[in-house]
Amino acid sequence: MRHHKIMQGFSTPVAAIVETVVPNPKLKLLDQIREVMRLKHYSLRTEQTYGDWVRRYVQFHRMRARAEMLPAEPKIEAFLSELGVKGQVAVSTQNQAFGAVES
Repeated sequence: MRHHKIMQGFSTPVAAIVETVVPNPKLKLLDQIREVMRLKHYSLRTEQTYGDWVRRYVQFHRMRARAEMLPAEPKIEAFLSELGVKGQVAVSTQNQAFGAVES
C-alpha cells in the first residue's frame, strides 16, 4: 500500500484509485465498447482495432446474446488457440486480441 506524506513526517495509507466506466446498457455491444474507449481516451485506431477483435470473437463463437459470452475464460482461450493454430498469427497478435476481448 502506498503512503502519502503529511505534515511532520506522519503518513497515512492512500487507497488505490480504480477507474470504473459503466457503459450505457441500452447501446449495442460494439457501441458500448466504443463509448468506454472514448471515455478512457484511447486512440481512434485502437478503438477500431479492439472493435474488430471483439467482432471476430463474437462471430467465432456464433454468439447471439450477451448471456452466451459467459463463462468468458474458456471461450477466450479457444478463440486465441484458434488464432494461433489455424490463423497462424504471431504471439503479439494473440496478445492484442486478448487485450481487446478481455477488457
